[in-house]
Amino acid sequence: MAIDRTIACEATVHAVAFCGDNLSLAGACSDHKVRVWEMAKGSVSRTVTLDEGYRVADMPSGRDLVAAMNREGQIKTWNLQTGKVGITLPGSTPQTSDLAISPDRRYLVTSNGAAGNGSEETIHVWETDARERVAMPGGIGGTAAFAISPDNSTIVASSYDANVRAWNARNGELLALIEQLPVAMFAMGFSPDGARLATGGADRVVYLWDTKTWKLLRKFAPHREMISALAFSPSGKHLLTGGFNVITVKHPVDVILHEVASGKIVRTETAAHQVSSIAISPDGKWAAFADGQKSVSLLKMPV
Repeated sequence: MAIDRTIACEATVHAVAFCGDNLSLAGACSDHKVRVWEMAKGSVSRTVTLDEGYRVADMPSGRDLVAAMNREGQIKTWNLQTGKVGITLPGSTPQTSDLAISPDRRYLVTSNGAAGNGSEETIHVWETDARERVAMPGGIGGTAAFAISPDNSTIVASSYDANVRAWNARNGELLALIEQLPVAMFAMGFSPDGARLATGGADRVVYLWDTKTWKLLRKFAPHREMISALAFSPSGKHLLTGGFNVITVKHPVDVILHEVASGKIVRTETAAHQVSSIAISPDGKWAAFADGQKSVSLLKMPV
């Protein structure tokens, strides 16, 4: 079996997201442009050029939205339908290292070094008018990945201290501290119903957590490489994961489709390089991933 389709691009694609209509796919590219392709033809339907110095940090599937930041920590969002700037947040000190936008677009989450202590992180929740809602201590060594629950109520972050923390998005209350992981988690995602959280990282294993009890439900069969990206299908029945080689991002790696209920591997494909982003279409028919090439790879999903 092989990759089902590819969409060519003029520049290297770093992140992918399906637009809300199921008919188009967006890619964040190395030339600071976001291209939107028609799925049927694979042709570019529109291009959004980011302001100079900005890089894409979050591009959620199904939302026609991209969030980007610059070296000064300033954050902007762009509407992929109109190409217009939406939210603008000023820079912060210490600088922002990572960000995520909530599914309802009503708040953003950022990770910043704690003032006066370069090893500690602070997680900030910002209203879209640039008011800070709440701030929480985020661990030591930096944030490795964010996830926000589908109902917008819970923020989860993994840090390089190998812990995973979950907070109430409204008031910053710590809901869970998962300390039993041996290594940092580089990829995380909620199931569509919010009942499960999948995490994967340096030990090559995908962990599935119950988000009511925050207890471990299952470990999936390990990758041959570290895990750098993952996504649930809209039905919640499947989980697609992609890896990266610890020696070089140029090494071919696995992309694995798991059946969530059983943990069974349904399909394994090869990506050319590190898988930096995975997205699954809202109708569940296609999966896309970016792997450091001037193209996007597409896989047909099981019915």
